[in-house]
Amino acid sequence: MKIGLLGNSDVCYNSLNYFMDCIEDALHSRGVHTQRITDAANISYTQDGPWSAIIGINQYQPAARTQDGSYVLDSFQCPVFNILVDPPYYHHGKLEAHMDNLTLYLLDQGHVEYCKRYYPPFKHMEMVYLPGPSGSFKSYDEKEIDVLFTGTLDGEEAVINRMTGSVDWAERDNFFYLLIKTRLVHPEMTTLEAMLFLTKHMGIHGDDTLKMLMASLGASSDLYLRMHYRREMIRTLVDAGIRVHVAGSGWEALYPVCPENLVLEGTMDFQQTASLAANTKILLNSMLSFKNGIHDRVLTAMQNGAVCVTDSSSYIDAHFQNNHDIVLYDVKNMNMLPDIIRELLENPEKARKIAQNGRQKALSNFTWDNFVKKYILERLD
Repeated sequence: MKIGLLGNSDVCYNSLNYFMDCIEDALHSRGVHTQRITDAANISYTQDGPWSAIIGINQYQPAARTQDGSYVLDSFQCPVFNILVDPPYYHHGKLEAHMDNLTLYLLDQGHVEYCKRYYPPFKHMEMVYLPGPSGSFKSYDEKEIDVLFTGTLDGEEAVINRMTGSVDWAERDNFFYLLIKTRLVHPEMTTLEAMLFLTKHMGIHGDDTLKMLMASLGASSDLYLRMHYRREMIRTLVDAGIRVHVAGSGWEALYPVCPENLVLEGTMDFQQTASLAANTKILLNSMLSFKNGIHDRVLTAMQNGAVCVTDSSSYIDAHFQNNHDIVLYDVKNMNMLPDIIRELLENPEKARKIAQNGRQKALSNFTWDNFVKKYILERLD
């Protein structure tokens, strides 16, 4: 068996290439041969194939066509698995094209339902998880970092500037701020639910219009609120006197003068964050776009023996138990987060047990080997 792996550019701290490396390693451990494909539009089936399957992450290449208009990868007559790590409306233009042999994997059941409603038909769509990076394991008591968050912080102005060119519409700015306000008041709403609420209220109809608004203003609202909650989460803890490490770009702009208890780890490759996670007692997470899914940061915390402190989702509620293998906070009551963190830091036995339970859960159910077996190899039997 030989499986082709579609390459990615170096984006988002090289995380997509890291995920593909992990998939490749898991395939190799099961005796599967792999081949990296860097240019899907120009690969030769006779020279490079045949493949049993082709795997991509956030790939646009599966939509590549030949001169006669047919899909390049359709000609290889093998299953193609494309994993979207973003909500599907981020990829609006590419999802309009469908390959007969394409399976689409998404990280939230709500995203699956969105695609079923607005982008039919695909051969198959399903929610999956992506484990994060793992470092050299340390016991809880050996860890030197109390609290860590990994991720970018963009300023509000940068988010607004990205939105400016996304759609030419007289009501754009008014609609965007109403969307933000609605989602801040009702953080339990998905982007689609908030969008449907507003479009109905404003008398806007039609699936094509909705998809355009989701791809532009909906995606922009996601980014805006992601930064809002990250900023609120870290400021709430730092202002309460809790020492927090942050890894990623943009955090130097959070305060005019950086407080001593905010430690800037800087920008680093995704794999490098593994060593930080392995050396951390409490790893923070914010879900936002995943109302019925799970972010790889949750599994990164658990795999590395840290306590994951996160807001919840329907998926997390169904698979984990608060204060047993995970610790949950409510974005509507962010002022309670410092007390949650202090309780964990002041009760190391409790925190140690939660971290151990989370690690056991992750290593039993959410590994790359399990992912490859369930979502790739079993589909090829």
